[in-house]
Amino acid sequence: MNTNIRRGLMMIGLSLGATIGQMPFANAAELQQKQAFSLPSPRTTHVVEGGGGVKIAVQEWGNPDGRPIVLIHALVQSHLGYLPLLETSLAEKYRLITFDNRGHGNSEKPGDMSAYQDGDQLADDVAAVVALTGDVKPIVVAWSIGGVILGDYLAKYGDSKISGAVYLGAGHALGPEANKYIGPGFAKFGPAMMSPDLATRASATIAVARANTAKPIPSEQFAFGLATSMVVPPQARAGLVNRSVDHITNTLPLTKVPMRFLHGSADQIVRTLSSKEAAAAAPGGQYVEIEGIGHAPCTESPHSVVQAIEAVMAVSK
Repeated sequence: MNTNIRRGLMMIGLSLGATIGQMPFANAAELQQKQAFSLPSPRTTHVVEGGGGVKIAVQEWGNPDGRPIVLIHALVQSHLGYLPLLETSLAEKYRLITFDNRGHGNSEKPGDMSAYQDGDQLADDVAAVVALTGDVKPIVVAWSIGGVILGDYLAKYGDSKISGAVYLGAGHALGPEANKYIGPGFAKFGPAMMSPDLATRASATIAVARANTAKPIPSEQFAFGLATSMVVPPQARAGLVNRSVDHITNTLPLTKVPMRFLHGSADQIVRTLSSKEAAAAAPGGQYVEIEGIGHAPCTESPHSVVQAIEAVMAVSK
């Protein structure tokens, strides 16, 4: 690790240690008052049993009587990555259902890397959340590696239980032959983000987070996202990406529901080629490029995400 980075981490640690030692513990309400930005609370929460019995944390927001939308987040993110959508018209009209992928957020974190490499188990995680919608078929939104996870679900269960899908800067394939889809920001720093060494993992996570957006985001928002990323253990990070699967060739051509594939033109994590080829493979697919944004469309261009979801809503059943 760079000497300056190491010194900086040491100084931050010493500073935090001194500060924490002088302050009383605060409860959640007190912390909320002191935050630089407010965080909404979910309308209700659930814990469902996913593949292999792994406990998956689920949160519901928005209009409980609206059509359901299930949202799958990115690697080293959490359900909180979708908070910008709660400030849009979607929250007024639809039942928004987020969940934390296994190993992320408030969900269970198995210690064995193999628990994150089994596509059937990942499919079961999604199926357990989709089942909460009952007879009303949801639209599923999948961000980044969420595209692979949704592909796992479609490969196992088909698309008969959903009414459409919206992909956000998504990946659809993993393995050596899928390296062509990896953007320079992840290619350079992503491998170190899987390291068992905390300092290496933390510095790489910072670098990838900076590459996530085309323009810097407010420092408080960046710090909060980084803190939630560091909850994700190395076996979850490594397991989810170190597998071989190709949903562009094997899964998407079998789908029937309408799909939109959104991708930022300045995405440094996943190349636009991923969404272009996926949209071409899916019979109901349409590629939409968002000019000037990176890998975080919900943060950088939430209105574009809303438009894509509404477009799928309009033609889905």
